[in-house]
Amino acid sequence: MFVAAFQNGLKAGQFNESLAQKPALSMQEVMKRAECYIKGEESNAEKRARDSKER
Repeated sequence: MFVAAFQNGLKAGQFNESLAQKPALSMQEVMKRAECYIKGEESNAEKRARDSKER
């Protein structure tokens, strides 16, 4: 139930889509998957910053 409430509070985006396509069974799983998405977003931000400096 807590997982469903958490998902209802999310904004539209890749993480929300991921949870909709493959629902998490526990809050621990949600947190683990969120951590992966956070790392991906941070990596993308670093790449965008590096690319903009090169221009």
